[in-house]
Amino acid sequence: MPNFSTILETLDEAEEFLNSRPDVPWKIMLFTNKRKTTALYKGLASEYRDRLDLAEIYDSAEEIVNKY
Repeated sequence: MPNFSTILETLDEAEEFLNSRPDVPWKIMLFTNKRKTTALYKGLASEYRDRLDLAEIYDSAEEIVNKY
């Protein structure tokens, strides 16, 4: 199954993600310690890719984790 979510690793990437695509106002960021995207999250990203922007943030992205 394709993954339509975005992997965010830096604070700049997170800010760019939040400010991108003004036609899609809903942004969802999943904070996780798992390195593999679950089938459920891939399914959500695929089903709602035109209405939602989904991103994944791993626990190693401490800069983003600390801010949010």
